[in-house]
Amino acid sequence: GIPFAILAAPSLLSVATAGTEGGGREAFAILARVAPQHYYPWRGDWRPFVVFGGSMLMGAGGLLLRPGRRTPDLATAVCAMSSMVLILLALAALGPFWMINRAIPWRLSSVVMLAAIAAGSAAIAAPQLWRPDRRARIIGLSALALGLTACVVGGTKRFYAVALAVMGLAAVLLWLARRPIHQAVLSGSLRVLPFGLVTVGMLPAVYAELGRSHIDIRTSDPSRAGVYRWIRTDSPVGSVFIVPPSWTDFRLNARRALIADWWAPPMFPHEVIEWDRRMGDLAGIPHPRTLAQVESGYAAMGCQQFESLAERYGADHVVLPSNRPLPCGSEAYRDSSFAVFRLARASAGPPRAGNR
Repeated sequence: GIPFAILAAPSLLSVATAGTEGGGREAFAILARVAPQHYYPWRGDWRPFVVFGGSMLMGAGGLLLRPGRRTPDLATAVCAMSSMVLILLALAALGPFWMINRAIPWRLSSVVMLAAIAAGSAAIAAPQLWRPDRRARIIGLSALALGLTACVVGGTKRFYAVALAVMGLAAVLLWLARRPIHQAVLSGSLRVLPFGLVTVGMLPAVYAELGRSHIDIRTSDPSRAGVYRWIRTDSPVGSVFIVPPSWTDFRLNARRALIADWWAPPMFPHEVIEWDRRMGDLAGIPHPRTLAQVESGYAAMGCQQFESLAERYGADHVVLPSNRPLPCGSEAYRDSSFAVFRLARASAGPPRAGNR
């Protein structure tokens, strides 16, 4: 309970802080429009639910195999947190509770999934402590195998071969479950299985996120490396850039401010409303729904629009494809992919507060 409370405290504080601000309903409408998968996940990808359910099966299988001394308490806690995740997801679909989905359910679901995977792994590590009842062992191992397979297949569609291997391992375990457990033979070999179980269970997440990690700072697109290097080393530190809205790695690599990007909408209502307005300015249309709309609008912008952005936000540089001219700007950098232009009519005043 205490570790869970520590994990939940920042989220609860965010909810309390955001709840005191106005504009909640408008912010909810914006976020539900641009990121519906967070507020109505059942309308989009089904795989996260499969992974969540698979984790629960793994935990249930572990508890069936090895009850432990506090099984009722653990089962009650896991069921309570699981129910809370589902209830909060339902509440997040209602306007008055717009902050809930960003603050609580996804963090809770991670805690629940890790606890369930740990319960299944702990059971596999100690076969000498399994229930003596053969039926309970078979049901528990079946739940473990089915849950692990669901996690792998639900995590990514590219791991069918791993899923087949997991099912083969499950068949071996089921065969072992039908025979007496000899600790001297099985204990040593099965102690390494939890590591394999956790590794395979977490493999989809690792596969999906490692490429986006910042362990090694790198550009999302190698063609941007040159322009990022020039911006980072040769542009004034206080510069504000207008860049394609899909350049979500700009701040990390260029280390300069920009008007906005599409990657991560802000957390609090007034910031969400401002972000939506900036996306509309970059797209040339009010309240864009998709990144494609913003990118299309940005590609069609001319001098008048860029000068308007410069005056409104204090921007002084624009990044465009190298084959595109900008008569109202002076060229500051060019490579085979991109060009940077200084805006002739950039605002003389300081950059507008909120540029990130």
